[in-house]
Amino acid sequence: MKKLLKAFTLVELLVIVSVVSALLLIGVSAYTPQLRKARDAKRKTDLYTLAKALEEYEKDNEVYPSSLTQCGVTTSGSPLEDYISQVPCDPKTDTNYAYEVGPSVANPTWFRIYSLLENSGDEDIGQVGCSGGCGPGGSFNYYVSSPNGPGLTQAGVFPTLFPTPTGGPGGSPTSIPTSPPGGTSSPTPTTGPGSPTPRPSGTITPTNSPYGPIIPPLVPPLPADNLVLNPWFRDLSDLIGPSMQYWTVDFGTWSATYKWHNPSPDNLGDQSHTAADISAHGPPCQGVDCYFHQVVSANPSNKTLKFQIYWITIMMDENWAVIYGGNSVSGPWTEVWQPFHVYNTHNLGWRQSGPSQTTIATGYSYYKIVLHARSEAGGGDNKLTGVYFAVAP
Repeated sequence: MKKLLKAFTLVELLVIVSVVSALLLIGVSAYTPQLRKARDAKRKTDLYTLAKALEEYEKDNEVYPSSLTQCGVTTSGSPLEDYISQVPCDPKTDTNYAYEVGPSVANPTWFRIYSLLENSGDEDIGQVGCSGGCGPGGSFNYYVSSPNGPGLTQAGVFPTLFPTPTGGPGGSPTSIPTSPPGGTSSPTPTTGPGSPTPRPSGTITPTNSPYGPIIPPLVPPLPADNLVLNPWFRDLSDLIGPSMQYWTVDFGTWSATYKWHNPSPDNLGDQSHTAADISAHGPPCQGVDCYFHQVVSANPSNKTLKFQIYWITIMMDENWAVIYGGNSVSGPWTEVWQPFHVYNTHNLGWRQSGPSQTTIATGYSYYKIVLHARSEAGGGDNKLTGVYFAVAP
């Protein structure tokens, strides 16, 4: 005898469909915020990657690019071809990030790149000073800038894109406008090619940052009681040009470099603006501590330690300084103080940490000053200069 198969009733089917739909809705609701965060992470990485390329361009040309190319296509044949293969696009809108230069397109000595993060609760929004919106019309909430970028109250210019290189997607070259949302752009200052703006040596407008204001290129001399030899990372034979003299690199590719907007106590030319520099875009510093040090001697009866440093970072997980004490030039060493520690820093501009001081229970005849950097997984840059360490009664 044949067995009859019982089918689902209409009510049972409706219940099953409702349960499946609810589960799908819950799954989509839980997944959507993660997609937004993933796109935001991509935006941040895009901006830092692009900023790094613009810094390399400036090293060779002494100004930043007057514009960018269309995103997502080759930069071959454009001024950017030696620095980045493609300008990245926003992962959701597939359009260019907003690029601002100043004081004019003819003399672009600083830049800002803006993006709109989807996660309005991202803590980086407040850190860069964009909680109430930033950029033209307050249409954005996140940006990176050149180290010498002025405060957000100082507007620049939003240039049109470079023409698409011949042979790229779309055929013939075109010039594509990049006006900010709303259709307006900042007015072009009157400075022209015949009257370039001098490099800044005075106060730069502070930005909203928990790390204090941006430091201008010309800074006061360090105190006379400084025990550090070669605190500005210069060639001490003529005080011009970069050098790691008296410093020992323990791990990583630290080297001394120069750039006109690095802090300097005097104005002897671009090559007097020197700093210790590490580019961690490849192994070994991605997620790994890269550090260097100097040992100084002191009076062991003195127990008050003083410290100050200038620093700038792009895409760094952590930067810190540790002071060790010992009674022999070769140790053993005892950690006595960590006067400087910043983390999750992104292209903040040159900042000053200190002066700060602490009193320890036991003085030492020697102190080891160790400066550290660790980059994010995508790589980053860090510069340090103007290192001050003293021991007082």
